[in-house]
Amino acid sequence: MGSGYRAGYWQQLVTSMAVLFGILYYGQGYDYSNFDNIKGAFYMIIMRCSVTQSLFALTTFIGEEALLCREHHNRTYALFPYMLATFIIQKS
Repeated sequence: MGSGYRAGYWQQLVTSMAVLFGILYYGQGYDYSNFDNIKGAFYMIIMRCSVTQSLFALTTFIGEEALLCREHHNRTYALFPYMLATFIIQKS
């Protein structure tokens, strides 16, 4: 069950990350001011990706609150494993 291309998912991810890092580092010098600019760009990219996914997970938790409360009251699920499993499933 692959992507259908010669390069698999992993190779495509590594290639796209290499291109992204190459674009960020292109033409940069070796002093610390440029390093801070690149570090800021990495931080912005990582935060944008993780916050978007986290907000999606939180809106799902809010939508399933009635179900979660009922199942917790009936002792079907504990709260922490349920939330952890839901968060992990949505991250992947």
